[in-house]
Amino acid sequence: MAKVLGIDIGGTKISAIVTNEKGIILHKETAKTEGYLGQQHVLSLLINLIRNTLISQKNIESIGIGTPGYVNASEGIVVYSMGVIKDWVNIKLREHVGKHFNLPIVVENDANAAAIGEGWLGAGQNLSDYMVVTLGTSVGGAYVNKKFGVLSGHSWRGGEIGHSILYPNGKACLCGQRGCAELYLSGTALVSNFNDLGGEAKSGEDVFVALKQKDPKAVKVMMNFANDLATLLVSIQNILDPQAFIISGGLIHTKQHWWQELNSLLNLKSNKGVAVKILPAKLLNDAGALGSAKLALDLLEE
Repeated sequence: MAKVLGIDIGGTKISAIVTNEKGIILHKETAKTEGYLGQQHVLSLLINLIRNTLISQKNIESIGIGTPGYVNASEGIVVYSMGVIKDWVNIKLREHVGKHFNLPIVVENDANAAAIGEGWLGAGQNLSDYMVVTLGTSVGGAYVNKKFGVLSGHSWRGGEIGHSILYPNGKACLCGQRGCAELYLSGTALVSNFNDLGGEAKSGEDVFVALKQKDPKAVKVMMNFANDLATLLVSIQNILDPQAFIISGGLIHTKQHWWQELNSLLNLKSNKGVAVKILPAKLLNDAGALGSAKLALDLLEE
């Protein structure tokens, strides 16, 4: 039975998972990303993590890597990335890793990899097409049609819903646009929005503590969050018409505070006769590495 290595390069850690073709996890290992130290540091960390895994886990046949940024998957190049890892731009990642390991290698955007993972082993198993929406430090997305694959787009920006315009002429984003969804729906945004109302939160956890105490500022922030997320999902539904949205990322762990309200708002805002279905992600922190592993398995069949 084939064994492969799936890698997920995240903002805080790099995860490595060894799995077989049934998706059974045989080995897991992580390392702190320390992306602020820049491209060369992260590349060195990645190579060491892969090397250590290959030493401890024999007979691995291929490697899949999920990485932040706009990724030219056909050539294994990270074209551009915003802020998660310093200088994570114009990296021939497949070529670089290939110089160290004589194995087939595939590189994909991390959100796309996570979406593939959810379709393989998670909440998307029984769906023909779906959109994964990642709500965490930032906001990401990936649209998957199981017949045609991941929607990558002409310049590899397909599914990047965090930079769809939610508020025209709204807050300035690092991407150069204004009013991006990420500025209103990320965990970082919740803290910022709470503090804009006079709160003193240092983390998203502080906002939810205030919410449990029925702080009016926190209640307003969460109402706005649910309303904005519903608006975004209805807009995407009208463009792509996915069978369901799979909600993932760190904020899914707080869904007891906003899931019911979100469903109500979706019913209110949607076109008549069009139901917007939402599902919580199942694979959570393992989705990216498992999706990368699935891509590595697919590589063996080509």
